[in-house]
Amino acid sequence: MGDDGRSHILGLLAEAVTEMVQCKKEDLQQPVVSVSGSAYLGDMIYDEQGSIQVLDMERLLNRDLLFTLFPPEVSNG
Repeated sequence: MGDDGRSHILGLLAEAVTEMVQCKKEDLQQPVVSVSGSAYLGDMIYDEQGSIQVLDMERLLNRDLLFTLFPPEVSNG
């Protein structure tokens, strides 16, 4: 539920998901490279198929973006 008390549905599309994996927090490593302006890119895990990066959904869907996607209702009263 948003700050305005309303519920919102939002769909996200992932481009190249092949499977779901579970990992332990202690298996995550800080990324070697950081991308300016991409605070939502989290730690990494490496397996035999390559690397996987965790997305921080609270940082990705920050307050400003949510306000843009779901503007407050305006009452005309």
